[in-house]
Amino acid sequence: MGSDPKGCFFFVLDMIKKLELLDLININMEKFEGSKDEIKDQVSKILVNILEKSSKNEQLLKEDISFLYETRFNTGWFGLTLNEPINKVYGLLDEQQKKDLERLLSKRDIKSDLSVLTGFPREQISTTNDEAVSGGIKYHYGDLSFAGTRKLVEGLKLPETVNGTLNFWSIIKTDGLEGVELPKIVGGDLVLSNLDSAKGLKLPERIGGTLYLAEHKSAEGVEFPKIVDGSIDLVGLRSIKGLKLPEHVGGVVDFRLPKADIEELKKQYPNLKITNG
Repeated sequence: MGSDPKGCFFFVLDMIKKLELLDLININMEKFEGSKDEIKDQVSKILVNILEKSSKNEQLLKEDISFLYETRFNTGWFGLTLNEPINKVYGLLDEQQKKDLERLLSKRDIKSDLSVLTGFPREQISTTNDEAVSGGIKYHYGDLSFAGTRKLVEGLKLPETVNGTLNFWSIIKTDGLEGVELPKIVGGDLVLSNLDSAKGLKLPERIGGTLYLAEHKSAEGVEFPKIVDGSIDLVGLRSIKGLKLPEHVGGVVDFRLPKADIEELKKQYPNLKITNG
């Protein structure tokens, strides 16, 4: 299960600003000008400046902190946390610069940095499952997993934003999420692979990765996110009756349906990539 960093990077900012959650700068390589060597020089100068400030115990600016995390984790809004650093800017750093960046990040207080970047106080930022379900959390850093839980506590309010994957693998029935307020934004995947129906469930407005609904049988009464930057797994769907797909899907929408239904969906959603197995 993986997220599409490029899709998330370019599409998520409008939604973030609309929800008034974050307002971060973008330092993706497209923001730099010149040849590869010139861009590399620009990036190096920024990193050297930040390292010098840190060595003197000077307070880093918001732009400095944003540069560090965006460069390392390939994200313009902390919607993703990748296992491998594939960011174009990161790839321009030499081995010593990468070590310097890693060493600097390892010494920093993640909650303090996120507080600066998001504007939320530390007590509204979580980094563990226990913190995330304590209530009043605006932003969760990392993945959030309830993979061994069949039913969550009714009335549970999850963080407004989860920057990683949200995993409900073990929940089979809708009542397992009854009364649970899901995040508005999930930066990674939303795993509901064994849920037999999402009818009446208020899904996030935006998902940066893939939406897994493999056991979902009926689309009636399901309100999909407005935007899914990854793919949507609907291989268990038995009918397209009542199906209303998102405005944007960065990957594919995968079904196992009769050919006539697939052709109908392709006509109805010409901008989406509809696949059938």
